[in-house]
Amino acid sequence: NLAWDREPARGARCVMAGVRRRNSRRKPKVNTTKPGQKAKKNRRKTFPQMEIVKERWDLSKSVRQNIEDLGLAFDPNVSIPIPKQITGLNVVEEPVQSQESVVKSASIIPELEALSKQPHGAETGKVFTLMSRSDATFLATMIATYNEDYEKMSRDKLNHKQLTSGQLKRKCQQFLKSKYFQEAQELNT
Repeated sequence: NLAWDREPARGARCVMAGVRRRNSRRKPKVNTTKPGQKAKKNRRKTFPQMEIVKERWDLSKSVRQNIEDLGLAFDPNVSIPIPKQITGLNVVEEPVQSQESVVKSASIIPELEALSKQPHGAETGKVFTLMSRSDATFLATMIATYNEDYEKMSRDKLNHKQLTSGQLKRKCQQFLKSKYFQEAQELNT
């Protein structure tokens, strides 16, 4: 007198597997890893920004291989070993093995050292703060109309971001240090 031995009620059907089959036909499973794999494949390779390094960078090699070919250390923990090892209360001195890194003829260390000794930033007298072109044009028009009246600037209809007078004062000071202000000065003279 078990449940599966009985006949199903009139009009009832056993379609458990059919529903699953039908749903799987309607909603095919999406492979979520495939788009990520495509994006990774299409992702641009890393490319250095410095001109000295750009000239000697080989796109067919990995980042590690390129850095080692340039004569630089990819992992400083490997290139400069730690001489002391502390075990309990005793300090054990380990002999430091001189690992002479294989510096090839393409070593750029002297050029990088020379570049680092050149004056840059505040030392050259030209310090530029980053600012968007739209912010620069907005601030230029505000300064042209109101000079240094930041309260009137904050109430102006061009102030879409609704900056306060203090925020506008800081932005104007930043604008006066930016390259856009210096470009405008050069054009006016």
